[in-house]
Amino acid sequence: ETGDASLAKPTSHYIHHSNVHVRHAALNALFKQLGADGESFFLTALGDEEAKVRQTAAAYLGEIRSTHPQALEFYSRVLMGDDEAGVTEADAVLLQVCVALENISTVADDGVAGAQHMLMGGLYPIERKGVRNLLKKSAPRHTDRVREAIYQTLGRIGTRDVLESLEKIAATEGGALAEIAAAACRELEQRTSITASLRFS
Repeated sequence: ETGDASLAKPTSHYIHHSNVHVRHAALNALFKQLGADGESFFLTALGDEEAKVRQTAAAYLGEIRSTHPQALEFYSRVLMGDDEAGVTEADAVLLQVCVALENISTVADDGVAGAQHMLMGGLYPIERKGVRNLLKKSAPRHTDRVREAIYQTLGRIGTRDVLESLEKIAATEGGALAEIAAAACRELEQRTSITASLRFS
């Protein structure tokens, strides 16, 4: 709680502890002690077996606006997924990844382009392969909760390059998700229109 950087070295040993609560507490302490200088520990924690720890690691990487290749690889992998492996990340982690991508979109030269590429990739349905799966309908890659977060993030940071795709999604989604996607389209369109008018005024 003191935020004393000199305590970081002994604290760091506990991010490999056998108890998840200890690992989580160590990660919280390292953020208070080191802030952005604790990036390497947060990156390590992305590989933790417990979703709670991975979520916290993604949160702190987002807080420090990390554009480290290891963080970007993690964001891309969990959002865009692997159709063959069929492995999915916990919703809480994915929601934190959306926040992290929104944060880094403001600092990296290609931050917006990279972030929206990953976010849009998370909206592509899972491709079913093999003869037994030919007649099965493509399944969404993520839950409604995660898709909602992706729509909202695109509304806040996306460019007009994704507007048409987002409008198609809004037209084909059902219920509350359709409304959220439509609201994201309106926000994106209004924001980019204002930016364009300021640029040429």
